[in-house]
Formats: sequence, structure tokens, C-alpha cells
Amino acid sequence: MDVATVKDAVEQAIAIVGQRGGRLIDKPDLKQAMNYWRIQLSETSNSP
Repeated sequence: MDVATVKDAVEQAIAIVGQRGGRLIDKPDLKQAMNYWRIQLSETSNSP
């Protein structure tokens, strides 16, 4: 990844956090949020 791509991703994440009341993922607790990201990473890693 290049710096511009990472910067863009962080800026988008900050915008989402602002819309969701301080949460990047709209889940009630940390365990559910971590499971969400684990699944997302797994799906992304398996795509061609």
C-alpha cells in the first residue's frame, strides 16, 4: 500500500466514525466488532 491509499482509508474511517456516534463498526461490543473485522479480512484475503 502506498501512503495516499492509507491516508484515504483513514479519512474515510474518520468520516464513518462521525456518522456512527464514535464507532467504526455498528456493533454493541468489542467482541462482535472484532468478529466482523475478522470475517471481512478473511473474505478479502480469499478473493482473487
